[in-house]
Amino acid sequence: MKMQRRCLGLTEKIKIPQVVVVEGRDDTANLKRYFDLETYETRGSALSDADIERIRRLQDLHGVIVFTDPDFNGERIRRLIMTEIPAVQHAFLKRDEATPKSKTKGRSLGIEHASFEDLKTALAGVTSHFELSSDFDVTKNDLVRLGLLMGSDSRQRREYLGEQLRIGYSNGKQLLKRLELFGVTLTEVEEVMDQKEYDLEQSREELDKLVSLSANQTDEASCKSIADKAESVYEKYSGSEELSLAYAKILFNLSTQQTELK
Repeated sequence: MKMQRRCLGLTEKIKIPQVVVVEGRDDTANLKRYFDLETYETRGSALSDADIERIRRLQDLHGVIVFTDPDFNGERIRRLIMTEIPAVQHAFLKRDEATPKSKTKGRSLGIEHASFEDLKTALAGVTSHFELSSDFDVTKNDLVRLGLLMGSDSRQRREYLGEQLRIGYSNGKQLLKRLELFGVTLTEVEEVMDQKEYDLEQSREELDKLVSLSANQTDEASCKSIADKAESVYEKYSGSEELSLAYAKILFNLSTQQTELK
């Protein structure tokens, strides 16, 4: 019965009334597997004046959702369209959601690699330009206080914020404007960054335990297991100096143990 419902769900495609702007035909193919929609393919990161005019007309007629890849080129296309046609809507995938699930599909990020659930979440969370800028309550001082500017790990913090809010990555100069464009409140920013601090503390505690374990392991399989676990924890917050130091200690301990075994 569960399988029947699942199959039935896949045949009943979700209707998306807006035209979705994507980068290529593989993105279109993946979206049309699950959704009843029309797309406009940019076929690269260089948008022409004709592209902008077509997208502008599509926005007037049907509405437009920009759904580009979560990489440099995808963000470039998004910024170009946002600048010329501020009223378009936006959908975002997190980087891990756009990662190829198989090594045979290369390494480039793309809408084409996303699962149905991730695509559905992204399209359900479509955001628009925020009209009431007078209600915007985030300041540059807030961004500095939250470590999003002028910090050693500010880039990583901005990446985390952009993914959690699904508004894409912004550099230090663009972040305040991006938050304003999407009507993000100070409370929302603080909640996301508080969660990051909690997750960071959990990761710190986990690596501290692995530091202790790594100093006493002599079994090769156990050493590999610790190394793999430490790497997975460290990669989440590779910009943190504390976690980098803990990870280095683990690798040093493990290498020492393996040398003694030999």
